Amino acid sequence: MKSKQNTYTEFYKPACEYDYIGQFHEERGIATYVYETAKGMMEDKNGYIDKTGKIVIPLEYDGAGRFSEGVAPVKKEGKSGFIDRAGNVVIPFGYSRAREFNEGLAAVKKDGKWGFIDKTGEIAIMPEYDWVHSFSGGIAVVAKNYEWGFINKTGEIVMSVDLDVDFVGDFCDGLARVFTGRKTSPKNDFYFEWLSSSEKIHSAERHGFLDESGKITIPLEYEGSRAFSDGIAIVTKNGKNCAIDTEGNEVFTLEYDYVSDFWEGLAAVKMDGKWGYIDKTGEIALPIKYDFSEIPHYFHEGLAAVKMDDKMGYIDKTGRLAVAMEYDCAQDFREGVAVVRKDGKWGIFQT
Repeated sequence: MKSKQNTYTEFYKPACEYDYIGQFHEERGIATYVYETAKGMMEDKNGYIDKTGKIVIPLEYDGAGRFSEGVAPVKKEGKSGFIDRAGNVVIPFGYSRAREFNEGLAAVKKDGKWGFIDKTGEIAIMPEYDWVHSFSGGIAVVAKNYEWGFINKTGEIVMSVDLDVDFVGDFCDGLARVFTGRKTSPKNDFYFEWLSSSEKIHSAERHGFLDESGKITIPLEYEGSRAFSDGIAIVTKNGKNCAIDTEGNEVFTLEYDYVSDFWEGLAAVKMDGKWGYIDKTGEIALPIKYDFSEIPHYFHEGLAAVKMDDKMGYIDKTGRLAVAMEYDCAQDFREGVAVVRKDGKWGIFQT
């Protein structure tokens, strides 16, 4: 069926078939169904569908990650391995955790430590780290015995962070966020993942940014921070939020209840329970009139999901309604498709 607002095609699947559909990567979307076990516990199984909604990899995995570089990490019976786009196991289930491939290597955890494997499943960097980030620009940030450093793809330490810092994040726009003030916290996966996504956790923290040489280029003078996105980072100083560029210059101050990261030149802002969008100068680009949504929606492929009168649809960067407000849930566009839910049924918009 065709929408009057656009040229997108809708494919709907029965609600009993999928309880959830994730975003598409490399033409595969994660599909999930939830069931009750004999013991009364709720569990789920995961597989993959194509852009027509057809199951291409059976829903038989306890966990499933996105496809990257032709393979995806999946979990079965407590162990993680990798499958290809046809569903063939290409790297056996031998790890407690596994992440997506990036730059030819994937982070895996075995015997309580993180390392990296290559596409053949061979160990490229021995599991010996408490935490690792994925490779970016040929280097990965790693942590071992409370110390941080950078390694190359042979596992050689190319730079140690000679600073008393508690956390070093992923590199984004050539800079990684760092902060101090959390020495007493336990060093486990949950802790590091929490730090990776948190803007501010403790009042004693001081945040800044370092470059790929290990040099602090933006001083640790902020009370909170987020990673750079689209050349802009949101930071907190003296109790107030502002946006800085990669040189550390303040671009504009923030007078909103919340500001998302920038994507495609725009960021979602919330004020008095309503959402709108600003540009990279801080000016309002689209009116703050959309209803509250649990998460801010970014512009992807020129469209953003918004909510009004308890229904969701999509707008373009001019504010024009591109997809009608008739959905209970709407995800961001990716690879030309978006996942939506209507009357309990999941569907796929495809260009």
